[in-house]
Amino acid sequence: DGGGRTLPPTPFAVRCRRRADAHIEAMAAPPEDDEKAAGRGAGGFWGSVSSLFKKGGGRGGAVADGQHGGAATLDELEDYGHHRHHDSGRTAAVPTNEELVSIAQSAHLDRILMSAKDPQMTAQVLRTLLDFVDPYSSVHPGGNNVGKGDDADDPMFEHNAAFALELATRSLLLPNRQRARELYPMFLSKFESVLTSKILGESLSKGWLPPQKKDEKLRHPYLMERVVVAILRSCIHLYDVPEMQPYLKTSLLLLFDMPPVFSRHVSSRLGCGMAIILRNSYLLFEGLDEWNMIGDLMEAAAAYRDGRGFVFDGIASCVDHAVPKAASPVEGEGDASASDDDRTDTNPDEAQLLSHEGGSVFVRLLTKFVVGNFEGDVSMRVPAMVRLTQVYWYLCRISNEGSARTRGEGMQPVPDKEMWSTVSSACYSVCLSDNHDVALRGVECLQTFLQATDRGSITDKGWVDILEAMTSDHPLASFSEARIKMCELLCKLLLRLIPELSPRNDNWDPLTDIIKKLALIVSQNLRAGRQGSVSPLFESTVETVTNMANVMSMPEFDKSGFSHWAGETLFAELEKVGAGGGSSKMKAATTRQEDLPSSGSSSSSLISDK
Repeated sequence: DGGGRTLPPTPFAVRCRRRADAHIEAMAAPPEDDEKAAGRGAGGFWGSVSSLFKKGGGRGGAVADGQHGGAATLDELEDYGHHRHHDSGRTAAVPTNEELVSIAQSAHLDRILMSAKDPQMTAQVLRTLLDFVDPYSSVHPGGNNVGKGDDADDPMFEHNAAFALELATRSLLLPNRQRARELYPMFLSKFESVLTSKILGESLSKGWLPPQKKDEKLRHPYLMERVVVAILRSCIHLYDVPEMQPYLKTSLLLLFDMPPVFSRHVSSRLGCGMAIILRNSYLLFEGLDEWNMIGDLMEAAAAYRDGRGFVFDGIASCVDHAVPKAASPVEGEGDASASDDDRTDTNPDEAQLLSHEGGSVFVRLLTKFVVGNFEGDVSMRVPAMVRLTQVYWYLCRISNEGSARTRGEGMQPVPDKEMWSTVSSACYSVCLSDNHDVALRGVECLQTFLQATDRGSITDKGWVDILEAMTSDHPLASFSEARIKMCELLCKLLLRLIPELSPRNDNWDPLTDIIKKLALIVSQNLRAGRQGSVSPLFESTVETVTNMANVMSMPEFDKSGFSHWAGETLFAELEKVGAGGGSSKMKAATTRQEDLPSSGSSSSSLISDK
């Protein structure tokens, strides 16, 4: 992973290793058959590779300039592949690819190949290595049948092919950035051969194994896994090479539409790789199409548990580094929902700022983390919510000010109303958590978010929708602190919005439903707050509703008459429990129909409901 720790092996890797071990144990032969069993000499993987070096430089494959630092010779590498299979008898195990690559690197194969005076020899060696990656290549025993039928299936194919790919990638391609443009097309053709329908289509359509073993229908899943890793590793190291980017984007497109069972097992590799690519190269991504490709691959990895944490860490690291702090545009207010662990304290240089396209993709992904779209996992919803609002306001400033460096003053206009609705709904979903601390953080974040929004920049429907959601469901009754803050938030919003919404008759019916549902919430708070003794929930609800009712009763507050009815309806809930003594102006809820201005069918419905 990004910290240098080795990820646990996938089931594909375990299966490949077991098959190879079993094959070597079964093929263990007397000493006189060693040459045939190990494939030394003129045939087999080791023979094919070493013969190329010997053609180029004699025994040991000396470096063209005559120097290789006393490292292991190529014959020693070949001997390792031979003796490892036999020195310990029938229990000998196949070396891992990491061990093989370590031996290859100690032999300085990259120096031997890339400093060769004959570029044709270099290309020939690389081509031979990559031919072992392709199950349809004629270099395999059995020729073109390796990829076709069970009878021709070579149990050593995946092991040898994976090693050849690792050797070619890590010893030849990545250390030679100046020749990457020349070499990578050879890799790309093999990546396409392994990951496209030549293997997947035939394997899945033939149905070689029963449904309960769908993962084994992929004929060479471990090789597919190593191709995925090779593509990600190439992007990590070479994306900053401009002439490589078209090839690398083509490679990344190959990672789409993998079978779900395969994607699940390699999600840790995909998630880790994409997180590193994002953090290293986000400034290089151009346009919405490229950002969407990156976002879609990250979403594919986050769909499964093993890749989800890597994806979130990558996004969070990028936001912390490339998005200015101050989650709220309200002057003098910070984000009350951000703890010391969640708060971001960076002020990046303008050259390091995230693009608008990148921010839009982050909003999409972070929303899924907040609401639990990934297998219902909400374990990262609080830090995701904090960064979601931070990115959202950053995008607003880009759109409104034309420069992310200019700090807005007061409430912030909303250029993207659909995104506003998405973010507000996501924050509200956190308020309904079954964990009190999480629910409280959700209420605090939602309060900051809504109070920071310029009310005139959101449509009536947008405000009505969020008010309907907030009054339809509330934090659990036992979460007194969260319910106190939610009730206060609802009352503050209604005091802000009713004078704007009530003059339009179309809003009366939904506003009526909202007030009725709020009255039910008030009643629940009062009942829950008087169980045994008067609690802060009871006292706070009485104070909040009394103040709201008094404000709504003022003639200058709302000339439509709606607020007067709303205040009386809410105050009536206080009177039911004997807590109505705080109103100085409120009358009983007995207003006659003629006392309200005519407003068509909506007003008639409202009055008849009282």
